[in-house]
Amino acid sequence: GGSGNGSSSEEDTVEWDRTKACILLNLYHCILLHSFLIVGLPNSLSKWSSFFRMCAYEAFGDIFSLAELEHNIIRAGKRFIGVVEEVVRC
Repeated sequence: GGSGNGSSSEEDTVEWDRTKACILLNLYHCILLHSFLIVGLPNSLSKWSSFFRMCAYEAFGDIFSLAELEHNIIRAGKRFIGVVEEVVRC
């Protein structure tokens, strides 16, 4: 609800950013744990990067790999990282 001062839209944007951060962090952790259970842990350092590129879920009409989530979303930028850090503190 807005108070008429225009802050409602900004508050909605921040709340949506928090929601997206929670969804994407949960998706990342689900893929990671599910992959460990199904594929197992990579047995050498050289296999970790392919593990993160190979393990993926289809969600929201797109395919998300661990690598994509980590590099393009979780590490995306200071604004998003701030939201992620705030969500983690909650």
